[in-house]
Amino acid sequence: MAGWGGKRPGVGRKPGIPRGPGVPGRVKARNRYRDLAERAGTEGISPLELQLRTMRELWSRAHANGEMDITLAEKACQKARDCAVFIHPKLSAIEARIETPLTMSDELLVLRLERAFDRLDRLRLPLLIEDAGDDASPAEEVADAVDVVP
Repeated sequence: MAGWGGKRPGVGRKPGIPRGPGVPGRVKARNRYRDLAERAGTEGISPLELQLRTMRELWSRAHANGEMDITLAEKACQKARDCAVFIHPKLSAIEARIETPLTMSDELLVLRLERAFDRLDRLRLPLLIEDAGDDASPAEEVADAVDVVP
């Protein structure tokens, strides 16, 4: 069995591979796109800047005469939609599961109530030591109170 830790041949990041998460096969593609984007920025206008300028120009022309030109406004909106994915982050969908006593199954409701009674017993334990004159346990008191509630 090989030893744990320490320097071993062939282990670790290969030379020329940048740091960061990702699949090794994708690193070259990411570097190629990053290089293209940097080169486009240094050589002149980037594709995103071109789309943004075109969108603004279409929008201003759509409102030039005081009346809105619908076709130009729609083209400007399409350019805005194309640019939005690069500027605004997408929000992931979150599914909220909210359970109430009315939506829970009977088994789950009983389990939750038992846990709550156990917690109440643990919270009430120091008080029981001080108040040794009580004959009823806290769980019985809470159960009596719950029986009253419909």
